[in-house]
Amino acid sequence: LPFTEKKQYIVMRKNKSGLFNDVTRKIKEFTKNKNYHSLFLANIDKKVILKFMSNKNFIRYISFDDGIENLNTINGVLYKKDKKNFSNFLFKLNGVHLTREQVRSKLDYHYTIYPNHKNLTNKVIPISLKNELKANNLNSLIKEIQPYNTISIFLGSPIENSNSSTYLEHPYESILNKIKIDFYYPHPRENFYPNTKILDYPFIFEEFILELKLLKPNLDIKIYSFGSSVHLNLINLNNIQHTVINRKNIPINSNILNIIKLYDIKIIEI
Repeated sequence: LPFTEKKQYIVMRKNKSGLFNDVTRKIKEFTKNKNYHSLFLANIDKKVILKFMSNKNFIRYISFDDGIENLNTINGVLYKKDKKNFSNFLFKLNGVHLTREQVRSKLDYHYTIYPNHKNLTNKVIPISLKNELKANNLNSLIKEIQPYNTISIFLGSPIENSNSSTYLEHPYESILNKIKIDFYYPHPRENFYPNTKILDYPFIFEEFILELKLLKPNLDIKIYSFGSSVHLNLINLNNIQHTVINRKNIPINSNILNIIKLYDIKIIEI
């Protein structure tokens, strides 16, 4: 969507219907009396996106990966058929006339870093993360990693509504202590960090790792997560060991777990 240089604000309401109405109203303002050639989208599940697509015509529809959910073709949210229920009936009255299945049929092609997997469409264009390598603005990181020949990094996950008054310690603290992590790379939606060295850089994690490999090519890196697509995205880089933590109380979706296993990624049950 075209955002002008002038700052725009959307008032987010607590209930879903209020949020839907606020966002669609703003989108209508942004796109009023404007025509578009191409639509690029990652998520085809959100009703706001479906309403926008229902009320605008495009010459070309292009999608790109939205993480590991793209590969969960069995029961992932991007592949589920829309149910005929009261909620979807109300959305239809509110201008949402497209389903996820109809959006997939409109796609002209899909950019992916998973060319060997079934995706939103079979018309895929492979892309590589390696095309974007460039060391930049990481002087502080050079000093931080200099003493290390091997480092372990845990990739964070969003903790909903968490703050220091909610927890006496970070919910992952005991897990991090068990696997002896050197650094923690927080998720953008985290606001409460564990008692571990934090890597605070304005990059997505994949970009951060690529920059890190440029700065110290022979550095061995151990990456841990709760089943992030990051492991698949970086699987072809040298000197990186991947480990997925599968928690008994919050297990990883079985289909996603099977995809992870295809890559011989180590899985630890905790």
